[in-house]
Amino acid sequence: MAIDIREIELTDEQKRRIAESAEQTGRPWNEVVDQQLAASQETADTKPYWSYKDRYIEDLEKWQAYFDEWLSKQTSRNPNFDDNRESIYP
Repeated sequence: MAIDIREIELTDEQKRRIAESAEQTGRPWNEVVDQQLAASQETADTKPYWSYKDRYIEDLEKWQAYFDEWLSKQTSRNPNFDDNRESIYP
């Protein structure tokens, strides 16, 4: 989808928020915008937590089955702690 950059306009509220953010950080407004865009891009580039082997698992039941399988393979990372559910009951 191509967007004509001449169509991008900021409201006064958006300008105010950019100015406040720049003022709080003590940096020029364009650096603040660049940083936010870079952070947004990094977030967009990461795979969601339900991805597996470069494929998205959109079916909740398949994701849950994968998660349960993964969870069953995990071991306690603290050898001094028994995380068995039965161990907490007398």
